[in-house]
Parts: sequence; structure tokens; C-alpha cells
Amino acid sequence: MGNPIDKVMEVLNEFNKNREWDQFHTPKNLVMAIAGECGELCELYQWEDTADKEKLEREVADIAIYLLLLCEKTDIDLIESIYEKIAINRIKYPVELFIGLSKKSDIEVADEI
Repeated sequence: MGNPIDKVMEVLNEFNKNREWDQFHTPKNLVMAIAGECGELCELYQWEDTADKEKLEREVADIAIYLLLLCEKTDIDLIESIYEKIAINRIKYPVELFIGLSKKSDIEVADEI
């Protein structure tokens, strides 16, 4: 349990168990919750260039909580998935072609890298 995510999941699962909320945490419901929270995050910046840090922290935490629960429900190793996506993006966005650019890549990457 040295992994910080494991500790967060332990606390989160206890919180949800005590309230019998696990029954509501289907992958579909969690995806919908993430989308809703992303909307609330967007709302903080609507018509503004900055957001209240405390509100920003809460919305980011809500998104992270639902994302962690979704990963648990669908047996996804979030950290491993992040490393795999970075490896894919290194291929899709080579430095020499994309430095300083924000355009989308049309380079296709095989499913297995």
C-alpha cells in the first residue's frame, strides 16, 4: 500500500461502502459523472481567463475520484495506461515535426507498440 493511489482508493472505497453507493457506480454512470464534472470545470472558466483555485481543486478532485472509480470498475491500471499513451504520443507527435505546434497529428500508430 505504498502507492498513493492505493491509499486514496482504500479511503474512497470505505467512504462509498459506508453509504452503500457502490451499487450506483456502474461504468456508464461513472462516465456520465465524469462528463458532468468536466462541465462544471469548464463553467469555472466560462467568460474568464482564471478560476477560483479552491473551486478548481474541488472540480479536479471530483473528476479524479470518478476516474479512479471507473478504472477500478473496468480493471484499468491508470498509471500503466498513462505511460502507454505517452509512448503512443511520442510516436504520433515527433519533436522535429511538432515542436511549438498544437495541430492534430495524422500519424497512425499500431495498436501494439
